[in-house]
Amino acid sequence: MNTYSVLILDDEEFSVDVLMEDIHWEKCGISQVHGVYSVRQAKEFLKKNAVNILICDIEMPGENGLDFLKWVKENISGSTVSLLLTCHDDFNYAKAGIQLGVYDYLVKPIAYPELTQVLKNA
Repeated sequence: MNTYSVLILDDEEFSVDVLMEDIHWEKCGISQVHGVYSVRQAKEFLKKNAVNILICDIEMPGENGLDFLKWVKENISGSTVSLLLTCHDDFNYAKAGIQLGVYDYLVKPIAYPELTQVLKNA
């Protein structure tokens, strides 16, 4: 079985910490889970580390998640699958995510079984 790594980006530290602790990552084939709380931290992390899956919030102070995903697309080589996980149920955000090639657009709060299935599929 392949093992994968995940980076979670959300300015709400609680959201990152809860996901890191409460999801059964190993059941999804994920062996490494990393969390960051700002776009700046995420960029620094990705300059030094490769990840298979990126879970990203949209609305954050400074740069938003969509700008960050555009930066990832332009600056990070490899095949990172991106998921947007946000509390904004907004068609314009979803459309922008599709244009950036996101795998899925998920709205908080999300049921863990649903997120687990999306991770397995991604």
